[in-house]
Amino acid sequence: MNDKPPSPIDYFSPLARPEPMTAQPQTPPPAPVVPMEFDTVLTHSADHGAVAAIETALRAKHIPTHRADDGQMVGREITLYIRADDQPVAAPVAAAIFARRQRVKTMEPPKVTAVDKAFDGIEAGRAPGRLPRLDLLP
Repeated sequence: MNDKPPSPIDYFSPLARPEPMTAQPQTPPPAPVVPMEFDTVLTHSADHGAVAAIETALRAKHIPTHRADDGQMVGREITLYIRADDQPVAAPVAAAIFARRQRVKTMEPPKVTAVDKAFDGIEAGRAPGRLPRLDLLP
């Protein structure tokens, strides 16, 4: 027979402190596979809107692209590949889109006027009870 005394059952105790958990370092995901025909990097950016706009503009010019991301959940970087022959046409398109987005980001938001405040509660498709008188606004 077994001469060993039975071990106590390890129940959860709400007063007991849990053992500290150590974070396991995550291995980086493997690099994405890029087809051989796409041998030139057009852009490497975290601006997903700009990359999508570039892809759309190049698709309109019948320039094929390959999109690859780094696989991260937060702060994802996207790399856009093109063929080397398409570089002279695609580079100015990408530069123009990035410049346009930079200009828009530096613009100040529109200022709210008294008229905007007066009509703030009015929704489209619903008749308001009474419109404010514009001649009484400051």
